[in-house]
Amino acid sequence: MSVMVSPRVSVIIPVYNLRAFVAEAIESALAQTLPPDEVELVVVDDGSTDGSGDVVRRYEPRVRHLRQPNRGLSAARNAGGEGGKDYDYSSLAGFRIARNLP
Repeated sequence: MSVMVSPRVSVIIPVYNLRAFVAEAIESALAQTLPPDEVELVVVDDGSTDGSGDVVRRYEPRVRHLRQPNRGLSAARNAGGEGGKDYDYSSLAGFRIARNLP
């Protein structure tokens, strides 16, 4: 019998027209030393028109990609939190994260 392990941490990356930076943010989150099955990465494309979504799609299925009409940073962050599971999460807004999350 296999036991499903829920991720311990969800990293939410809200994106609006950040094509030049989104890959670096994703790579930073994926570089965490937690086991991959304990980290969920959700990128919320908040209506980008610069091809940010094309960059994010290259990381699927390891990265959950949500797209919504432009509603602003808070709405994108909230959508990522609602689209994830019930556990701790960290939101990135164009930042790199240090290794070894929690």
